[in-house]
Amino acid sequence: MIRVRAECVHGKGKAVAFRNGPAFAAHLDAAIEVPHRVRIRVYVGWGGMVHAIA
Repeated sequence: MIRVRAECVHGKGKAVAFRNGPAFAAHLDAAIEVPHRVRIRVYVGWGGMVHAIA
């Protein structure tokens, strides 16, 4: 569970803060095949959602 705090002024969001969970590298130097193109190397990480960095 992620705790979120939001500050509102006149019904509009002014500031939002949250404490995320742990982040880690799921795969280092992983290969991804791009159809009819090339093979690229990426790092895959987790920090609340999965993301790849090429």
